[in-house]
Amino acid sequence: MKRNIWITLALMTFLISMLSADWDELGRLTPEEKIYGLSRIWKEADYNYPHFNQLPELNWDREYRNYLVKVLESENIYEYYQTIQKFAALLQDCHTRVIYPQGFAAKLDYPVVQLKRIEGRIIVNNIGRLIVDLLPIGSEILEVDGVPVDRYFKEEIFSYISASNEEVLYNKGLSLLFYGVKGSEVSVKFRYPATYEEYPEKSGTIGEANLVRDRMNDRWSAFVDSKEELLFHKWLDAEVLYVALYSFNDELIIRMFDSILPELKRAKGLVIDLRENRWGRLEVSNEILKYLTENEILSGIITESRKNISLYKAWGTPIQLYNYLPPEEYAPYGRGDVWHREEPMEFHNDPAREKIIVPTVILIGSETASVAEDFVVMLKNERKDITLVGTHSAGSRGQSIILPLPGMGHIFIATQREIYNDGKILTRKGIEPDIVVEQSYQDYLDEVDTVLERGHRVIRDMIYNK
Repeated sequence: MKRNIWITLALMTFLISMLSADWDELGRLTPEEKIYGLSRIWKEADYNYPHFNQLPELNWDREYRNYLVKVLESENIYEYYQTIQKFAALLQDCHTRVIYPQGFAAKLDYPVVQLKRIEGRIIVNNIGRLIVDLLPIGSEILEVDGVPVDRYFKEEIFSYISASNEEVLYNKGLSLLFYGVKGSEVSVKFRYPATYEEYPEKSGTIGEANLVRDRMNDRWSAFVDSKEELLFHKWLDAEVLYVALYSFNDELIIRMFDSILPELKRAKGLVIDLRENRWGRLEVSNEILKYLTENEILSGIITESRKNISLYKAWGTPIQLYNYLPPEEYAPYGRGDVWHREEPMEFHNDPAREKIIVPTVILIGSETASVAEDFVVMLKNERKDITLVGTHSAGSRGQSIILPLPGMGHIFIATQREIYNDGKILTRKGIEPDIVVEQSYQDYLDEVDTVLERGHRVIRDMIYNK
């Protein structure tokens, strides 16, 4: 028995050393470099990060001291970057994150599986052709490597993700659930779909699968809409036009919107879908806005960043040694709670441009992010006949400072917060819908878009009561 234990221990030591040596191909960091990288994150966030007042339980200095030990204990560059990634994730912000060195991509992978969270369940939304029989679309993930999936998320996934709220945390976590060392296996326990047409006798039963973390030579088994068209539209009925805007990053979407003006002018109601609009540029989104309001001046979102005046900070910091208490007007400088406000940018509308002023529903969700959130706030400010349907947006609007780290990685740190309406903070919290609607698991299996159907009913009521 003792001999077997020693053989096992020797084998484990060998495998660990092999893994370490493999990562060492990307370089080794000295203790000084490890401390410097962590310290850079701590220093820049301490000076610039705008959301500490939304994290009352976070003691940033104490965590920095704790992580000094952790980074020094890291065995290789991969462990080091995982450690500082966890440190940055304590700030819980979409625009604050650690970016791995490019060389990591060749050593990490995942099976071709796309997941979706519905009613708190983790559902297989698409899967590779080579493994579709192992894990059918519509299945519910129950365990990963023998650990209940909710616990696995909390213990193995979430601590590495910097996200502003639970929905965004899951959105990012879904893509990392099966992520790991290339070529390794991940064990999955799942429940077959409630109605599994291929093998009806398996419907709702429990299955298990071992998936290899390797995307090579596999393709999606179900059709994937790449959203290359940027814009999609269709008539929901004779009076209501549906328009999905998938990105504000490409100027082509302006011309595409212009091309459907004849149909837009016929519509008595409009449903705009921004649920998959994750990023873009204001100069693009504002051109679409100009079609949707007659107001001459369009106002953007107020932004704030922290303000530091060194002398005032000295005057505003309590000094126990001299029993010094700061004057009230300087105390906020000592706390780092003084703000420089950028008033909203103003954009001039084009009065000659065609206008589409009809009752409008905007569909939003946790992947409505960045410039799409600006679009929603600005249009909601300009018009009172706008109703938001779905779930709250990502709350990911912001500007990061980007700095290099030892080992060729980078750190992104948020530097501003956004204010809208009557002083609400958009960043992290997101925009709340007027009508909260989420898709049910049964509707998903039946391919029913619950949010769109509710939006359609809302716009019909708006037209009827106009």
